[in-house]
Amino acid sequence: MTKHLSKILQLLLAFSLITSLGACKNFGKKDPKFAGAGTDGDYVNGTPLPDRQEGVSFTGSNVDRHRFRPVHFGFDSYSIQSSEQPLLDEVASFLKSGG
Repeated sequence: MTKHLSKILQLLLAFSLITSLGACKNFGKKDPKFAGAGTDGDYVNGTPLPDRQEGVSFTGSNVDRHRFRPVHFGFDSYSIQSSEQPLLDEVASFLKSGG
């Protein structure tokens, strides 16, 4: 009985090892939809972004940090309360107009 159980355990172990190795065949391969992303440049959906303008930085003195009121998101979340929606709409409208 224990020999039979041992044989079953060996087969299960071999099967799990084979299936886990099969899952590793794509390890380290890049997904083609993200080709070009990373250190080679800035891309969005495969389209290169324009070069950054020198001297433009969100933390720089040339940025009006008081242009918009802050939008408060839920703690550790991407959700906002309905009272925050008009603030977010204002920022989105500004960005859509080309800033």
